[in-house]
Amino acid sequence: MKDAEANANDTAATKLYYQTDLKGYVADLTKKVTPEGREYTFDYDAEGNLTAVTDPMGNATTTVDGDYTTKYTYDNAGQLLTATDANGNKTSYSDYHPAGYPETTTDPLGHDTTTAYDARGNVLSITDAKGKKSTYTYDVFGRPLESQVPKDQDQGEFITTPAPVYDKNDNVTEETASNGAVTTYSYDKADQMASTTEPEDTADGPERKTTYEYDLVGNLLKQTEPKGNLTPDNPEDFVTTYGYDKIYQMTSVTNADGDKITYEYDNVGNVVTVVDPKKNKTTDTTDYTTKIAYNLNHQVTKETDAEGHSTQYQYDLDGNKTAVTDKEGHTTTVTYDERGLVEEVKAPHKDGVDRVTQYAYDEVGNRTHVITPRGVETSTEGDYVHETKYDALNRVKEKIFPYDPASSDSRYNQPHKMTYTYDEVGNRVQVSAPPSDGQTDPDGNALRNETTYEYFDNGWVQSSTDPWNIQTSYGYNELGLQTSRTLTSAGGSNSRTMGWSYYPDGKRKAKSDDGVPVGKDVVLVDNSDTPNVEFSGDWKTSSNVDGHQGYSYQYDYQDSGYPDSDADDHFFTWKLNIPKDGDYEVWVSYQKYKDRATNAPYTVEYDGGTDTVEVNQNTASGSETEWKKLGTYAFQAGNTHQVTLTDDADRIVVADAVKLVRDNSGRRTTKPKTLPTPTMPTAT
Repeated sequence: MKDAEANANDTAATKLYYQTDLKGYVADLTKKVTPEGREYTFDYDAEGNLTAVTDPMGNATTTVDGDYTTKYTYDNAGQLLTATDANGNKTSYSDYHPAGYPETTTDPLGHDTTTAYDARGNVLSITDAKGKKSTYTYDVFGRPLESQVPKDQDQGEFITTPAPVYDKNDNVTEETASNGAVTTYSYDKADQMASTTEPEDTADGPERKTTYEYDLVGNLLKQTEPKGNLTPDNPEDFVTTYGYDKIYQMTSVTNADGDKITYEYDNVGNVVTVVDPKKNKTTDTTDYTTKIAYNLNHQVTKETDAEGHSTQYQYDLDGNKTAVTDKEGHTTTVTYDERGLVEEVKAPHKDGVDRVTQYAYDEVGNRTHVITPRGVETSTEGDYVHETKYDALNRVKEKIFPYDPASSDSRYNQPHKMTYTYDEVGNRVQVSAPPSDGQTDPDGNALRNETTYEYFDNGWVQSSTDPWNIQTSYGYNELGLQTSRTLTSAGGSNSRTMGWSYYPDGKRKAKSDDGVPVGKDVVLVDNSDTPNVEFSGDWKTSSNVDGHQGYSYQYDYQDSGYPDSDADDHFFTWKLNIPKDGDYEVWVSYQKYKDRATNAPYTVEYDGGTDTVEVNQNTASGSETEWKKLGTYAFQAGNTHQVTLTDDADRIVVADAVKLVRDNSGRRTTKPKTLPTPTMPTAT
């Protein structure tokens, strides 16, 4: 089988091999060899079911790990039981419905999705791996009616799309969105859409009707926007028109402003010139025109812009693009592996010097390695390489960044990685990034920056929590458009909310943002913020109790049942950089546990004095992170202010973080205010 280029140049053909039945009739395709020699093979069982597909990489070599083969198994009725990809990941199908569709699909990780069908094979419901169920209904003709998708099934919240209305020819004449907005449609005698009427922006708003006109063979000639239909006295107002040649190829488009684009074609229908609106208003035959040239296989070989600058393309016998020469004459070349995947890109860098990037893939074709030009030039395996790892569902689970093992900088001489975690239905629930500055716990393990996500049942992001325990929650309307986004600081003492409203058809109507309202100026100092903390004594670092701010927390103890090496009080001090004069609430964070102190002493040095507050860091059972307000104090920008914790307590004291929240509405004073000290909610 030869294409036009192969016939003209007498190059290799695509070869297809078949097996025949006992009577000599062609039965099954067993092998395909492309013009470049890439060989695909196909295996079958005695019943003629396809059992294996081996790609060209598997057929080209037997020395690599794996066989680059996708395999299939069937039951006695010829129904697909398993599909195993080239990496060995198996998807199973079972519980077949009489209509021939599987009711249970089990992914390679063992997660089941169940599907129910009616007698015709229409899907009635889909229950995902979390047990969340979407339902669908149909009329007696099998046409879709109402559908319902869970947003929060446990709370009884569903997104319902009402049933559309059909005419006698099965055309949809009325469609109601999940927010109740109604769109209507009308049709001509040929069942071509004659008009669309979208929901009004307001109850007393103008009609939003778009109309369409066609020629005798169904080509769209004229489209009139809603504003044009409101001004019928001017037939050209808000109208787009289309022109065609004798074989119905589009030759022109003229918009409502009169701007016209024209197209010209070669004898086989390839677009060879595109003339923009400016050219259509001049008499010059060459300006404002883009020209396109093709080879015999209808592949673009040359594009010339309106100024005469050209970009040229070359292809191999399989149709892969092998070279691109840009408008300045620089050529980038591309080579491919046996499967037709990009293996190497050689791009010009400077005279006589190219930059080479290489790529590698796993057996199913996932890109696993990108070797940067610096990596190509070195002899050390693994350096200057982007590496990507995948899970059994071929989702990215790990990205390893390039590094330089010869560097003296610890930030660059070892590979850093991002990791990704998914739930049972494929939502990404955690992204773990490398430590910002190489922080480690007492055992030497890296303390990573982790962001977690929670989702509604239909896949909309419900909330996210970043490495500093700042939580963002999201709200949506029935169309899935975001209506609110609220950022809440660790401990919940301050927040910011942005909101959006929409017209019935989904256009954005308004945006709101409460900015940084009263009580929202925040100063946060973590125990790991080295320039802004100091301590004396043997304060130990830990991250065993979850919920701490930053990378870790630190702890120390006196000699009351917890012997220390000396009898002196050890202190931990957070230095406060005050952005502006004013009254600030002072909050402290710590990890409560059964061996913690009941009287941890914090001393606040404010503008005009000091104040010591004892805090109970103990809990009878379990563990939790708590934010506690010490009080409200006056601070002055530029002065020395700090909060100090000592181990002069009955048990272990924990130093994690200090947070100041400014009361913008209050008047600055020189004495602390005595206010209740409520317990902050547990950080998440």
